[in-house]
Amino acid sequence: MALNNYVLNGPSTVIADDNRDPYVSWQNHLDRTGRGGVDLVAAVGTPVLAPTPGTMNWVPNDGSAGNSCRFNHDQNPGWADVFSHLDRYVGSNGQHFNQGDIIAYSGNTGGVPQHLHRHLLDPSGSRQNPWSYFGSANPSTNTGELLVKIIRQGQSGYVWQGKQTFGAIALVGPGYVRYIAAPVVYDALVPTYGPYVNLTGDQFYTTIRELTSNQA
Repeated sequence: MALNNYVLNGPSTVIADDNRDPYVSWQNHLDRTGRGGVDLVAAVGTPVLAPTPGTMNWVPNDGSAGNSCRFNHDQNPGWADVFSHLDRYVGSNGQHFNQGDIIAYSGNTGGVPQHLHRHLLDPSGSRQNPWSYFGSANPSTNTGELLVKIIRQGQSGYVWQGKQTFGAIALVGPGYVRYIAAPVVYDALVPTYGPYVNLTGDQFYTTIRELTSNQA
């Protein structure tokens, strides 16, 4: 299932203890606490970005979660992202943000080492793994095809997390792609024109792996 207008941006690299894999991190949380979550590398002061248009509600000093927030989606009624261990918030409590706006800064509140914890809440209030919901509302558009669309638009700062076999791909500048195949990170300059323009999503993933394979 994919949620409407919901992207992965901001901190997105899973901590090393969880093998850089969001599904491993989720399971580790379940094993330790009975509640799911994903822990991401984020130094104190790292911007946390709105994954979709929505409204943020502060939850300061929330026990071991530290300064937390609930970010309610505009286009997915009843759904919300929860971010924890924040250093500080942006704007005012209850403020509306557009997708990609800075909503907070990561920290180490709650008595933990610096990192960003996140999970989704579905309309029933149950925790869900965000990595299972990033995508397009159109079921015919897979993650790779949407990444190609983002790159063609020349947008920077977006990160797309594929399934475990693909690792993650981050667009960090116009045509500049970072491919994360745990535990190694590769960089590649991928033109957004010429032969790359007409690639399908799966072909694009294959191309990225080929471009970066000689950097291992």
